[in-house]
Amino acid sequence: SVTIEGARHHMNHSKTLEELFHHHAAARKAQEQLFADGKKGDLIDALGRAMDENLGKDANEARARLEVLAGLLGLVSDERAVTKLLTLLGHDDSDIRAAAAESLAELAEEDFRRFAKPVRAWLRNAKSFGHEPGELAYLISEVDLPDVADILELMLSHSSTTVVVAGLEICGEWAWHKKIDDKLEELASDNREVKLMDEEGDEVTVTIGELVAELREAIDAVAEDDRR
Repeated sequence: SVTIEGARHHMNHSKTLEELFHHHAAARKAQEQLFADGKKGDLIDALGRAMDENLGKDANEARARLEVLAGLLGLVSDERAVTKLLTLLGHDDSDIRAAAAESLAELAEEDFRRFAKPVRAWLRNAKSFGHEPGELAYLISEVDLPDVADILELMLSHSSTTVVVAGLEICGEWAWHKKIDDKLEELASDNREVKLMDEEGDEVTVTIGELVAELREAIDAVAEDDRR
């Protein structure tokens, strides 16, 4: 009967929920044990090895593990954790990138100067920045500290036009800074082309120099409004 069938489904759902709660409790206990054992350096090494083992694999389980690792790295206040999260920020999986961005945001809020050091090193050494340099730009755009100008200068100096564009999108508030002003002056004659989406959603090709000109016009317009 319908009543018996409904009761069977109810029992199955209840059993499944209990199993889910059990797995979550076990995961919490394992995480507590992970952070209670050994030194921070040993933990970073273990997380790094697990990350290396799963990077490059297309299997769903490997991607799920990388997402978990991104969350765990965000709980470790260490410069090496930031560097590993920057690697995950360039992953092609949006869920992994989102987890890495969330952890980076937490580490940046906790101690921005400790966060900034490995970011600067990454930008100096990385030839490309994966899929989402805009994520990094967003993270630093909300901070009002001298370290931001140093990171932004590196973004504007990067060999990847994608990273440069991400830097241009947030540098309006820092255009007054001499480092940034000088860099914008240099980029004003940059003829490298980039493809962007316009307001109608169409793809357009513009040069870095044209983007700088648009940025300066916007900055001048805001300054003019402030003077009124």
